[in-house]
Amino acid sequence: MPNPESSSDVAALLDRSGLGATGYKSFAGGGGSRPKASAAHGMDEAVAEAAPPPHPETARPAQPPRVMRAAARLLANTAGKQQRDPGRAAGWEDAPWGHSLALTGVTGGVGATTILANAAAALAGCGERVAVADAAPSLLPFYFGGESFRHSSSSFTAQRGSARGPVHLLTGSAGGESDWLLDGLTEFRDDADRFLIRCGEGLSEEALRWTMRSAAVVVVLTPDPGSLLRLPTALNRIQLASDEEAHPPLLLLNQFEPSNPLHSEIRSELSQRFGEHLLPFVIERDPAFSRCLAEGAAAVEIAPASRAAEGVGTLVEWLRNYRFDPES
Repeated sequence: MPNPESSSDVAALLDRSGLGATGYKSFAGGGGSRPKASAAHGMDEAVAEAAPPPHPETARPAQPPRVMRAAARLLANTAGKQQRDPGRAAGWEDAPWGHSLALTGVTGGVGATTILANAAAALAGCGERVAVADAAPSLLPFYFGGESFRHSSSSFTAQRGSARGPVHLLTGSAGGESDWLLDGLTEFRDDADRFLIRCGEGLSEEALRWTMRSAAVVVVLTPDPGSLLRLPTALNRIQLASDEEAHPPLLLLNQFEPSNPLHSEIRSELSQRFGEHLLPFVIERDPAFSRCLAEGAAAVEIAPASRAAEGVGTLVEWLRNYRFDPES
């Protein structure tokens, strides 16, 4: 495995991985409608202009403005609710939209599940009702006092104190007859202010497409050569699951050590290449994260003054202020 020791080495490694002149720029600015630049976390128009135009044979037909599509979808969903047959099974058109976070790791072990569980607990601590989902077998139940893996589409509620919101845990088997994520979204759409989804294996094609269109998609990576080499594959997987209404994914550095020069070099290089698509904060490495799984509780509960709790708190603050721009 390469071991870059300078900014030039990190840049060369990213070039070798395919994130050079095109890579993410092509994904973020490719065919179809993409979000425009916003004050905080929007599409960089310079990136969009730099991306190559779609090939004439593969270019999508002209799309109506996003605000018109959003209005049409809203009207369709409203009409569906008014005329819906109570016996009809729920479809993806009934799923909630625009208040979700989807985390996916460039590979296993980068901490996406740990971040998801801690973010759910922190949001509940702010009074929000949260539903957090992951395909079974998942470690999520163990972060909330569970003692076994769950292999069904059922859920249980973790009440974290009288002044806090509930956390509904949704897990299901990818081999089930029904789409477990759709079942959970439908069941808790009126009892959850926000859905947090571990986006990985176990989601159907429709579930992935809904997630990429409806959620803030964040790719978790660690500041090491292995993550950099796997990043293009992760972005390509997202691109294949996306449609013209998908939002470009964001990147989050986890297990960051401020005193490590290599970590700082990697963060600097990623910032130059991805701009605002790299979240402006990091989750620092902290032993408190290991204690979370062992004690069945979140960092904010077992170590409220820790770097772990601080990092998750920053993520939650960003998420609560994140808004999809209906004009984009």
